[in-house]
Amino acid sequence: MLMRNHGILTVGRTPGEAFMLLYYFERAARIQLDLQASVAAGTELVIPPHDVCEKAAVSSGRARATSSLPANANGRHSCASSTGQAPITGSKPGAY
Repeated sequence: MLMRNHGILTVGRTPGEAFMLLYYFERAARIQLDLQASVAAGTELVIPPHDVCEKAAVSSGRARATSSLPANANGRHSCASSTGQAPITGSKPGAY
């Protein structure tokens, strides 16, 4: 839970689970900020096609039902909503 002016509250069944949830949340936030900075600097954001995202989600064990995926502004499902990971930009090698 994000608490305005307080920070993040993370709960898990074990302390280890709570830590991992917080760790991945922090990583996702850092990636999102890097992507926003890249786009602001003029780098084009590249979002893989939906079928590529689904294949990546299935191979990583994080697949979700397609019907539950929210569509982006273009009516397409984005890779970020499919896998829980941010899409890749061309700004930094290996930044994803």
